[in-house]
Amino acid sequence: MIDKSIVGIPVLAQKLMQIQGRSINKFLPGAVKKIVSMLSERQTELTNLPQHLCSPGEANVLFYKRLKSMEESLNKILIEGDFKEFENDRKMHCTARLWEMFEGYYNDIRTTGSMSGKFLAKETEMLDEAKGVGLPNFLSRPVFKNLLRALVGQIADRSLELVFDVWEYMEFVILQVVDCYCSFHPRLQGEARRVAQDLVVKKKNDCEKHVRETIEMEKLVDSTLSPSYIEEYGRLLTFKSQFIDKLSNARRLNYDMVELDGIDVDVSDILDFPPERVAAAYDMQMSLMAYWRVVTLRMGDGIPLRLQFMCKKLVMTEFTSQILTQVGGPRYGAMEEIMEESPEVANKRKSLTNSIGILTESKNTVETIMDRITKV
Repeated sequence: MIDKSIVGIPVLAQKLMQIQGRSINKFLPGAVKKIVSMLSERQTELTNLPQHLCSPGEANVLFYKRLKSMEESLNKILIEGDFKEFENDRKMHCTARLWEMFEGYYNDIRTTGSMSGKFLAKETEMLDEAKGVGLPNFLSRPVFKNLLRALVGQIADRSLELVFDVWEYMEFVILQVVDCYCSFHPRLQGEARRVAQDLVVKKKNDCEKHVRETIEMEKLVDSTLSPSYIEEYGRLLTFKSQFIDKLSNARRLNYDMVELDGIDVDVSDILDFPPERVAAAYDMQMSLMAYWRVVTLRMGDGIPLRLQFMCKKLVMTEFTSQILTQVGGPRYGAMEEIMEESPEVANKRKSLTNSIGILTESKNTVETIMDRITKV
């Protein structure tokens, strides 16, 4: 007879279960591996979310941590020139961008007052109008002052433009840093942005006032202790007789251009003027050019220096202290509200927590099934 242990429906069913179990068991380890991988990803995402606040003390600690991070970031990019945090964003390479603004400003004011246009035409006209009883071999101070005021007026708008550009850029940079560190806390982000914008407006107004006073000072006061004025004025006067001779030749040959100190100047308006008028206008122009060099160096260094000082002062002390005063001061007891996370973060935290729970349960269930299959 056939052994009943190898025939019959129960035996067949058991055999089928073993075959099915082995087949399923081939796929279960891969399923567990995928579940474990997804679980690890969700746990990492949850860990990377901002700290979940459970007490006022935690809120205060996180507030100071965010404040310190913003201060360090601003110090790095605006003072130390360390751009690692924003390596791929050239607009956040602050020291380089500020230098470009200052260099462009200096180049613009330096070229103002150059020997372009009709050479000595305005000087001769103004000297004629300023004639009076007195010694003929002295420069007319009223004419010099009028010419100087006109030159300073030409760079006034450019100087104010530099102030506005720098503080507009500073506002952009500070707000970028605020958004970077406070985006998970909308209340703190809004407060910090408001403080930053108020500070920038105040500093911009202070710098604008300083620049306007500087412009007015340069218009009213012509003075320097630098020996470079006398040196440059003396150097330019050495070309005087040579220039008069070239002007005479140009008149004879009907030329409009004459070379002076390596530059071709337009002399078409003074070709018919007598040499003594030209000589007086030349002395006035060279005196103005020598002094203008002093003025442009003074303003080209002074205004950017003032702007840098105000920017660094804001970053190093005022930004942090103002946030502490306006956000961490009278509202200290409500810090949990200030540091409350955004609804998006709260919803994501809840979703990740639920997902981690489901994945953990799934992993345990599959592992239990695998254990049962191996025992069959």
